[in-house]
Amino acid sequence: MQSEIEFQKLTYLVEKVGMIMQGINVPSDPRSKLSIGCLHSATEHQASITLLYSMQMYGSAFSLLRVLFESTIRGMWLSRAASEEDLKRFINGVKKEFGDLVKEVEATAPDLNGSLTALKNLHWNAMNGFTHTGIHQVSRRHGATALGAFYAESDLMKLLKATSVLGILAYGEIIELSQSPEVLAKVKKTINEIDQWAIDKAAATQPKHTSDK
Repeated sequence: MQSEIEFQKLTYLVEKVGMIMQGINVPSDPRSKLSIGCLHSATEHQASITLLYSMQMYGSAFSLLRVLFESTIRGMWLSRAASEEDLKRFINGVKKEFGDLVKEVEATAPDLNGSLTALKNLHWNAMNGFTHTGIHQVSRRHGATALGAFYAESDLMKLLKATSVLGILAYGEIIELSQSPEVLAKVKKTINEIDQWAIDKAAATQPKHTSDK
């Protein structure tokens, strides 16, 4: 199944990019520390989803997707868009609406082409359902004759792809804050290699058609 390739791709990403990021020098000013605290949490959530998926604990993996999304966006917002007053409010536990964070982040990153807003609009309700044990989670616990974790291939693909993309965004923001072009080059090279591996793997699994003679 395609999800098996996507999962291997995510696993390689977590392992290889995580190794490259070890020991990276990060700034220590208050804004950067707040931002990187969120972003580093996001990379841990990405790794946790990968681990839970490997154990076929799909429900718990899905429940972390919203948390990964939030920590990535909040980290990007703190570094890119938050005012000094916003930083003070955040430190005091006052948070802006998540939708506002997404809009403010996208205003600083036109190259994202509204993809974060699209992700939120399409999947926010489902993310909440999975995280807070709503109908999206509950309805997938029942099979025809048994209890279990019954998730469609399309569901699993969405989880894996979103986890990959959000983790990459978090890594990229940490690298940008650290001003480490050599680390960025290594990460880009690794991502390209993983993408090519996935393309080759998918092509190799396609059934071969033989023409009639």
